[in-house]
Amino acid sequence: MTKKLASATVYNVDTFDAIDKLEDNSLSAVITDPPYFLDGMGDNWQSDMVERKTTTKQTVTSLRSGMKFDKQQGLDFQEYMNVLAEKLLPKVKPGGWFIAFSAPRLYHRLAVGVEDAGYEIRDMWEWLYTQNQMKAMGLSRGLEKLKEDLSEKDYDKLSKDLLSWKTPQVKSCFEPIVLAQKPREGTFLNNWLQHGIGLVNVKSGIGSAGDKDTANVITTDNISDILDSAFLVGKPTKNEKGETTHLSVKPLELMQHIIRNTVPEGGLILDPFNGSGTTGIAALLENRNFIGYEKHPEYFGQSLIRNEKHFTVELHEGFYTAK
Repeated sequence: MTKKLASATVYNVDTFDAIDKLEDNSLSAVITDPPYFLDGMGDNWQSDMVERKTTTKQTVTSLRSGMKFDKQQGLDFQEYMNVLAEKLLPKVKPGGWFIAFSAPRLYHRLAVGVEDAGYEIRDMWEWLYTQNQMKAMGLSRGLEKLKEDLSEKDYDKLSKDLLSWKTPQVKSCFEPIVLAQKPREGTFLNNWLQHGIGLVNVKSGIGSAGDKDTANVITTDNISDILDSAFLVGKPTKNEKGETTHLSVKPLELMQHIIRNTVPEGGLILDPFNGSGTTGIAALLENRNFIGYEKHPEYFGQSLIRNEKHFTVELHEGFYTAK
């Protein structure tokens, strides 16, 4: 018997305008990297805000800056993801997954929002990496304003201390991933027999030799022999990202690994924030079907170009298909 090949359809549409068109109990998984104050969302997580970086600073001008602490960000994020997860719940098969990345300091809000929408939190996975920049900021500007009020000795001492003591935003070297599950029907076995979803592949092969059991820590860069042997899933290639301007392009091997662990071949995956298109490409490479929603024409066009490097793509009015 010839194996049926998967297909992907990506729509240039706002997620909330498209979800209702999905069939109930049709999705094996929602796998996404939501725009948690990197791009695309405004102060109250309204998706019609303009998304643009300035030419001189890598920040988003339409939001509270992702690097700037604001407690309301977490509350807004929780509410937004709660609404999204709740709206998607009837579209996911019993036992199906809601898998989403987050910034570390926002993870608890993501987990609570998804759990309150009706899913069960099964685990937290951790994507571990070493390449990132320090986020802490110095206080030299504030200190300079106090210079006239301090003795030269006190000023020099404070200046020296503040070379290392900075704002509480250290170098972030991991992203948490929530693994949430729609409540199953009956036992795990009954749910699997009925819906073909709800279990985790613990023998997907992880580690530099591909011989370790699936773990909730994942690395995509060589860190040390011990970590590599246990958690490495493969390094991204230099030209993998292509020409996309997206701020958060996930490695293909990372997304393929997550998909292999959670969704059997032939399953249907939705990414409500298609972005640069990595999840869809990974899904097709693993012979899983895919639907993506991407509101912004720029990212929609860039993901199309990335798909053309791997698959046969047909462009239609408002969407494209890849096989």
